[in-house]
Amino acid sequence: MDNLPTFPDNVNQIMSLINKPDSSIHNITELVGRDISLSANILKLANSASFSQRTKVENLEGAIKVIGLSELNNILLSLGTKKILEDRYKEFELIWERSSLSAFICRRLGERMGWKKQTITVLVCAALLHDVGRVILLSLEPDMSEKISEILGNRLLPSPLTLEEAALGISHTTLGGMICEKWNFSDTIRVAAEMHHRPLLVKKEFQDAVFSIYLSDMIIDISRDLSDYFLIQSAVLQHFGFKKETELDEFMKKTLQEYKELEKNS
Repeated sequence: MDNLPTFPDNVNQIMSLINKPDSSIHNITELVGRDISLSANILKLANSASFSQRTKVENLEGAIKVIGLSELNNILLSLGTKKILEDRYKEFELIWERSSLSAFICRRLGERMGWKKQTITVLVCAALLHDVGRVILLSLEPDMSEKISEILGNRLLPSPLTLEEAALGISHTTLGGMICEKWNFSDTIRVAAEMHHRPLLVKKEFQDAVFSIYLSDMIIDISRDLSDYFLIQSAVLQHFGFKKETELDEFMKKTLQEYKELEKNS
């Protein structure tokens, strides 16, 4: 943890400006525009399936107006994390791709439940960042992490966290929580990183986020024949109103197909 760099200064400056009540879209756009790479990445992520804008945004100021400052704040959190990890940890891209799909599924779950845009915005960010601890564990201990994945195979065995703790001394969820705390992420994002494998242990205020990310992970695993419907916690299924396997299967197929099409066109 001591070797982990601080959150990027330029991202912190922009987020600080966003949170000032007298800030204007023009001032924020001007500050963001000083970093060409960041500007390009904001446009790319804003138009990605994860953030799923109904209207394609073509320029930076237009992007900020369309997505809103709250959404921009969460995009910056995601991009700041990506900037730190992608150059230092070789396994980042693989985890980011899965997390992007998780974020899209979470967005659709939130829309299914009729949650407010602000709630869904935070949820998408939490989903993008929930496996940040796994990135570092996979990169630092690739051989051991691969063996753990092989042992877990079809996910019919006990929690991967137990094996990680026994083999590596720490689980990716504990490490993820520590990283979120170091970078002063919100409690929702931190708890999601810590508890997405143990959804029934979270406080009620975090259930929407943690249940969503847990279910999105299970949906991804089921779609890849790594898990099964009967392994999903019944309380989570009830939370989202899935009463039958066929209902979840219909949601899963529709959502994954939509993601595939959006990714192809983005």
